[in-house]
Amino acid sequence: MKLVLKREFELESDLRKYIENSFNDMPLYSCAVIGMLFDKDGNVILQRRGPKSRDGNGRLAEIGGAVEEYDKTFKDALRRELREEVGDSAQIKIDDFIGGMLQNKYDSRTCKDVNWLFLLYKCTYISGELKCNEEGKSLGYEVYGKDDLPYDEMLDTTKYFWDYYNNGYNKCYSYVMGIGDKIKNLDETKFNIVPDDGDYEITFDKKGEIEYKKFIVDNLNVGYWNEYFVDDQVVFYFRESEKEIRRYVLNKDNNEEILVKCREFAEADFVSIRQMYIDTPFYKKHMDGVVFYD
Repeated sequence: MKLVLKREFELESDLRKYIENSFNDMPLYSCAVIGMLFDKDGNVILQRRGPKSRDGNGRLAEIGGAVEEYDKTFKDALRRELREEVGDSAQIKIDDFIGGMLQNKYDSRTCKDVNWLFLLYKCTYISGELKCNEEGKSLGYEVYGKDDLPYDEMLDTTKYFWDYYNNGYNKCYSYVMGIGDKIKNLDETKFNIVPDDGDYEITFDKKGEIEYKKFIVDNLNVGYWNEYFVDDQVVFYFRESEKEIRRYVLNKDNNEEILVKCREFAEADFVSIRQMYIDTPFYKKHMDGVVFYD
């Protein structure tokens, strides 16, 4: 399984155009919408899959299914899937888009392998009865506290979804050089800071992005640059002089200009921006879903 999408799209046509322009190695895929369902107390609601499911008979999973041609938007598709699976009496609110994950799965009903792009949304169960409307596909619904999930009984995709929701969703990543003792200016209750031979690996929630920007602008030494991953983007800051710092958000138009600056500042002949991060162990772990243009 691979995370390939951090940006939300309303229409399938816009999503496919974005993927076509951003990814060179994307296989043919079908879209599915998945609802990660929580109750108002934060407990997780999963369904036990039945013998007529495409896969994972007996496993615990979220609610969802394939996007159909007549679905106007992805959220319309998810609302339809929720109605089809749990009935009309349950009130469920679609909250946030979490990410798009690609997985090749064997479909026992068609006896074919399918590349599924799962579009995952956080949903809240408000009220009403959760019914098993699709006989044989669902054996019922089970409620678990976040710390009590029966991990070994969950579908592999569900495990991946859950791990990403807890550890990667709404996170930013940065490897900081040219800071030194100024790292103490960052609030360690908001930023996870791991020393690495005089430099630092930093992970923080996206809501801390503005605070992190100010920290970099105020503290980065001349002749250094810093970048961080946020959603599907890479944001760069180059400290040209005490008074000048240049900011870029990586795109296809400035990719070459940023690469030249990285080579100049580091006095190194990087092949590409993508390869630069593949060769950096910290960034390599967090590249899924980030878009590069070389």
